[in-house]
Amino acid sequence: MLSRELFELRTKRHDGHERDFLTVGGMGYASSIALGIAIQKPNRTVYCLDGDGAVLMHMGILANIAAATPSNFKHIVFNNGAHDSVGGQPTVAGNHEKFSFCHIAQGCGYKHVIIATNQSEINEAMEKIRAINSDGPILLELRIQTGHRNNLGRPTRSTDENRKDFMHFLQLN
Repeated sequence: MLSRELFELRTKRHDGHERDFLTVGGMGYASSIALGIAIQKPNRTVYCLDGDGAVLMHMGILANIAAATPSNFKHIVFNNGAHDSVGGQPTVAGNHEKFSFCHIAQGCGYKHVIIATNQSEINEAMEKIRAINSDGPILLELRIQTGHRNNLGRPTRSTDENRKDFMHFLQLN
């Protein structure tokens, strides 16, 4: 649901969509795509927004991200303990007593890891990761509640339009 919410937010703010590559239909690949961009654009900060289910599907990328040591890579994992976009099935990541993306990322070699569980912690964590300019990769695990609005729409632009606009944005910046 991250792509849907981000698309809706950008539309509401009249921000445009060229800065976001929405991996609609490609669950689990956002971090691989973001890593490639971070490597090719080392002077540009790359934020990767991921869900817990998506990261679990391709967890090996965490080791690859750490091994590549992209100093500009900021990985934000929204951990609601569910595959929210495909039916709400629970994930093992929802058991915070036994499971931690931060511990896994740290074990792989991420330079900084942070957990946030409420709005105050999220605000503080975002300030911290914005301030860290060249010492990544960084992982921020947001432990959030499951669910989404019933009327949350889908992006109204095609994946091809999204790809073309994003590629054009990357060429310019």
